[in-house]
Amino acid sequence: MKSIRNILVGSVVGVLIGGSAISAEILGNPPVAPAQAYSSDFDWDGVYVGLGATAGVVTGLGPGVTAAAIDLILGANVTSGNLLFGVEGWVGAYDFDGFITGAQIGAEARVGVLVDDNVLIYTGLGASVTDSGVQSATIGIGAEFVVGENLTLDLEYKYWESLNFPIGGQSLGASLNWYF
Repeated sequence: MKSIRNILVGSVVGVLIGGSAISAEILGNPPVAPAQAYSSDFDWDGVYVGLGATAGVVTGLGPGVTAAAIDLILGANVTSGNLLFGVEGWVGAYDFDGFITGAQIGAEARVGVLVDDNVLIYTGLGASVTDSGVQSATIGIGAEFVVGENLTLDLEYKYWESLNFPIGGQSLGASLNWYF
């Protein structure tokens, strides 16, 4: 009987000591707000360079044709309050399911709103041409996020139509841009 009583007393004491240690941990260390990852003084004005990748679907070439591209990017922005106006150009390589490959060059005008110092929401209107002569018009919407000092991640959806061939498509792209 004594051993059962000792086990019970030991269990109760263990729970009380452990419980008070847990509650001291919970009550003694209030939660700390996470530090902001990057300062809010990011400068969206000026010139930037970037590297981008795009994947999408092509219409007019048959069912299920996909596309991919890799681009070098050069752009410039100017802000007025929380509005941003910019231009962006790119040169790169594209692949339509391996049966049409080549080079492309294009440009886009961008107008956006700075949601805060680290987030830009924008729309773009542009044009591109491939080395095979396909001329296209593009319209897109995107969001660009500050991810480091002078570094942003740009995510963009684009719809495009060829001006001289019966093809078009939709794409999603991502680029890392370095501002200087």
